[in-house]
Amino acid sequence: MIARSLIAAILINSFVLDEALHSRTLIGNGKEVTSGYDWVVQLSTHQSGDGTVCTGSLIDRQWILTAAHCIIKLSNSADPPILQDELKRYARLKYYGPRKCGLFNDPILTTIRDNNFHPHPEARLAEQQGNEKALLLNDIALLKMDEPVNINPVAMFNGDRTLPNDGNVLGWGMAYKEKGGSADAFQNKLYMAPFNAYWDDEQCPAIAVQNNYFCVIDSRPNVAALKKSNICSGDSGGPFFAGGKRPVQYGVTSQAREDTPKFNNPNKPTLFTRVDRYQNWIQETIANN
Repeated sequence: MIARSLIAAILINSFVLDEALHSRTLIGNGKEVTSGYDWVVQLSTHQSGDGTVCTGSLIDRQWILTAAHCIIKLSNSADPPILQDELKRYARLKYYGPRKCGLFNDPILTTIRDNNFHPHPEARLAEQQGNEKALLLNDIALLKMDEPVNINPVAMFNGDRTLPNDGNVLGWGMAYKEKGGSADAFQNKLYMAPFNAYWDDEQCPAIAVQNNYFCVIDSRPNVAALKKSNICSGDSGGPFFAGGKRPVQYGVTSQAREDTPKFNNPNKPTLFTRVDRYQNWIQETIANN
């Protein structure tokens, strides 16, 4: 049997910003989030919860929504997806209680069991087109925790309106240090970055539109390329959302159409899996498990 496990860290409290680090942030021209958004989940394969693999969101008090490629081996086979070998046997949800004297309490751990990983049954790679990297089809997955948590989940888009013209992405991924140009993995720091231009179906690659994606880009004309928002390693599976006190999640972060080993090209669109197109699968998976 393949070892199946993952640590999901829900960090509820604020974090101290390292003022010495002038960052492009993990997803571009973003800001560190120090309060709220406790429904955003950090996924890790380390028992301590350190070392981000992906991001996710709580859509139910016991269920996490993320990207399928965070937990499966990528393949263009039509066979059911296979979980990654490197996922450890333990799988935990980590979150923090209220701060005392400016310090975090010990993390609270619960378990995600082997049979509680649910990638979409048709998640796979499409055939590569030209120099573009292959598109991930049905890039969506659910994880079930052993016990519910006392956190309000995010509302999900149900297709009852048009997609927003702009929104934000939250993620626990990599950050770019402008001084020296090196990459740092920000552990236990959540960032939010804006995307202000939704690409219509004519601008977004046809294969993406046909496979339940939407495309978004940071098109601000007076912002330098390195300051524009895009996703980085560790942001996959995170939410694209809009709204204030009651945010609505419209998409799951999947991929950018062109990237470097660490950072994606801000002039290329980021692709998000449309959550409204998977409503039936999400509801059936939760109801049957």
